[in-house]
Parts: sequence; C-alpha cells; structure tokens
Amino acid sequence: MRIIVTLLASLGIITSAAAKQRVVLISVDGLMGTLVEKGYTPNIKAVAEKGNYTFQANSVLPPKTIPAHASMLTGLKPQDHKMINNSYNGKSKIAVKTIFDFLKAKNPRLITAAVVGKLKLANILSKNGSVDHSSTPIKEDKYNPKKWGSILMRMANYRPYQEVIKDATLTIKSHDPDFLFVHFADVDWMGHWYGGWDKYHQYIYGLFVDHAIGQIVSLLEQKDPKMLETTIIITADHGGHGSDHGVEGLHGGKINTSRPELLNYGMFHPEDYLIPLVAYGPGYVGGTKIKSQKFLTDIPAMIAKQFGFTW
Repeated sequence: MRIIVTLLASLGIITSAAAKQRVVLISVDGLMGTLVEKGYTPNIKAVAEKGNYTFQANSVLPPKTIPAHASMLTGLKPQDHKMINNSYNGKSKIAVKTIFDFLKAKNPRLITAAVVGKLKLANILSKNGSVDHSSTPIKEDKYNPKKWGSILMRMANYRPYQEVIKDATLTIKSHDPDFLFVHFADVDWMGHWYGGWDKYHQYIYGLFVDHAIGQIVSLLEQKDPKMLETTIIITADHGGHGSDHGVEGLHGGKINTSRPELLNYGMFHPEDYLIPLVAYGPGYVGGTKIKSQKFLTDIPAMIAKQFGFTW
C-alpha cells in the first residue's frame, strides 16, 4: 500500500501527504532541560537516546505559559502573535494561524486533537476551529471535587496528569489523530507551589509525568513498531528559577511591553529559557545530539515537514 501511495504521489495523482503520518507533540509545562539531562525523566531521556535531542533549546521572551505555547503552535515570537497576557480571561483568542489551522488548510482530511492540562491554553490552539477533538479542564464552577482533586488545583483551572493521560490514550485509541498535542501542567504547578524549580517535588512529579509520557510512547510504538510513520516531539514552554519564571516577578498578569527594561530583566534568569527538545521518528533517529541552536518557534516547521509540507 505504501509503495502504491508513493507511486501515485510521484505521478502527481495524489500528494505525498496522503501517506499516513502521525505526529504527537508533548509539552511538559515548566520542565527544565537539566531535569531530563540529569536523568529525572527516564522515559523522556530514553526517547532522546533513540532520536534527536537538545536539553538547551530556547524558550521565548517572556517565558510564560500562554506566550510560549502560542509561539510553540504558531512559530511566531510573542510580539508577533500578540498572546502576551498570561492570565486566562476566556476572551483573548489567538488571531494568527496555528499548526492546527495550517495542517487543516493543507489537508482537511487530517484528524487533529488536543488534550491539555490548563484551561488557559484553550484559546490559543486554533484561530479557525481546526481542532477536531479537544479535551481541556472545565471551568471552575463546574469542577467535581471527587473527580478533580485538591481545591488549589481546581481554583487554578488545572487538571492532574492522571486525567490528561487518560484522555490522551483514549483519544489515540478512539480517533487515531494525525496530529495530537498533549500538555501536562504538573511540573509547573509543583514549581510554583511546592519548593520551587529543580527541587524535590518537581523531581517526584517529573517522574509521574514521565511515566505518563512512557505510556503514550508505548501505545504509539504498538501502533507503529518501527516508528516509520510516527513522530514524537517532547518539549516544554519554559523552565524556572526559585518559585517563578519570566519577567516582572509575577506568574500571571499582563506583561508591560512598553517598558523594555522589564522584558530584559528576564535575561538574568537563563534557567527560565533553557528547555528540552526531543524528536523521535522518521528523520530523527540515532540518539543524535542537536548541535545547532533550537528555538521553541522551530516546532511548527518540524511538524509540517513530517507531513511533507513547508511551513
């Protein structure tokens, strides 16, 4: 079948994108590259040792959840995609194309899906409603305490890794999406509330999330044992220092872009910017360390390339 598809594509009868390709992008919110490098996330490191990797990719300025994830999905810097406010208000929505919009425009038959651990990511996934299947935390007033855990987790519109991995595996089994975005919030949560970055609680929850990622990798390898049609990309939006990350010393709130000195302040904390970037699949094999500098904004082009498209 694959030979027939390739032949038809070479004759121009169908595009090469008609061949089944699957890309899964996994973002571990707040994961420092050093945690992977030190071996605190053995499953992620195992993927790195089979693919291509760097533990010193660069996030964006400001290195915050919404600005960074918007850059991860659009390939644009925050000043260009305009999603700089890191607080969720339910109103601010992405106004530029994301990788979801791009893929749907290239091939409407591609199945897209997203499973995220923070409600505030819901508005940056797609400009045009190009996510076929999405799973996000529900609003605060609809949380079920018996299902969703601690009151702090509910107040912050987070949901734990157990719920994310449950929905992610169900999405893969039920819908087999061509492109799936999975987001885990727990490492960031531990950094803010329990002792800070590169500390004990982050190590523990890093292991929990890493185990969940191992389940995703195992499921994908069962579907595609030789990883000939599947690409896994694992990264983070930002790292952190102390109990925070980014500029102005605040986790939420609007960044004052009219004051360049505040934006420059973040440069004093390189731990906020250094993140892992791991890719495993066609074209990404051999346990090769990436020598060139990689950026969060490189990810949409990496995804598009796996489908045979130019970003």
